[in-house]
Amino acid sequence: MMKLETSFADHFVIWFAFAMAPEADGAADSGLGTIPVPSPEMADTPFLDGPRKGKKDRLFGNKMRDECWAQADVVTGRHPERWRKDVAGNVVCRKLLACMGCMCYEYDHIVPFSKGGRTEVTNCQILQTRANRQKSNTEDLGVHDIKQFSCSLPFSDRELDLVEMAVYGDVVRPGLQCRIRSFSEHAGLTPRRKENVPACELPHGARTEATVER
Repeated sequence: MMKLETSFADHFVIWFAFAMAPEADGAADSGLGTIPVPSPEMADTPFLDGPRKGKKDRLFGNKMRDECWAQADVVTGRHPERWRKDVAGNVVCRKLLACMGCMCYEYDHIVPFSKGGRTEVTNCQILQTRANRQKSNTEDLGVHDIKQFSCSLPFSDRELDLVEMAVYGDVVRPGLQCRIRSFSEHAGLTPRRKENVPACELPHGARTEATVER
């Protein structure tokens, strides 16, 4: 039977991931997740346009988003379709789009749209939401400046695993592949899947792991 002796920190990480996760994985082009409340810092985000003319020209389409995600730095030891680093080295989770947590991100115009930047892959980067809101429509910000706007909170591999369990229902990385079973599966009330993937357990791994390098 699955061991559920979790710490307060474990519960917080899982709650955070559920709270921040978008409602759907493949939503409309206006954003794959929760639309944030507009603020003055959001001058270069697609969510402020409303009925303005040219809104469609400002939005990155799904294909451009896929390419923009793919050109970001990978996180060593993590699934590249689930985790990436932005230009400041912030680790972000692909499911956590347009929310305000430290693993959340947005698709940003490198040269602001309001200053002539084109909506194309070469002018697209993923950026931690907090940093993107502070960047707003400022041009020529260096990596050091963007880091100053970012969350100063590193995460261990174990904590990333917990978020991945909560958001995806499984973990896929070198050294660990598991899937969260349902209560009925553990009780033997429903047949288990034929896949040869072990059940995820909490807590997993007793040793303390180093935080992900930024």
